[in-house]
Amino acid sequence: MNSDTQQITAWAQETLNELFSEHLIPFELTADDVKIEGGEYVICFDDSRLNSLRFGWTDNRSFREAIRFAILGRIANMRRAMKVYETNAEAKPIRRKAGIKLQINKLLGDRTYWWLAATTHIDYSVIMNLATHKAQRITYSTLHKLCAALKCQPGDLLVMTPDASSRSY
Repeated sequence: MNSDTQQITAWAQETLNELFSEHLIPFELTADDVKIEGGEYVICFDDSRLNSLRFGWTDNRSFREAIRFAILGRIANMRRAMKVYETNAEAKPIRRKAGIKLQINKLLGDRTYWWLAATTHIDYSVIMNLATHKAQRITYSTLHKLCAALKCQPGDLLVMTPDASSRSY
């Protein structure tokens, strides 16, 4: 890696850290490498949610502004896609006759599943399964992380549904 690429990677990482500290992106990203391909910059990440980001840069704005704009646009697209998923998931909840459910949606308020996943370091798909009552079990560590992030007690998060007390196991 030459000195120009190292400097660009450092700028990219500083910008990513700023965005995460400002809570503008829902998870922390690490810029592994920056390449220049066909006049565009490609930032490679070590993250399964966002593998790489391709963007152009012109002299009318700083490189950091270009990175910031590109990342925020990509995250917005991801959020729109997840919003559709959340809407569909909430429209068709799995109905069980009895059991214990988590009241994540009630305790989240105006915060998002992305926020909860980033705060607790629990994978987004796990949060979705818990929130839509698809999960069959929950570990104590997951329950602890959820309660800490939502500032509640386990009894506030867990609710027994009707006829659960008469259910035999």
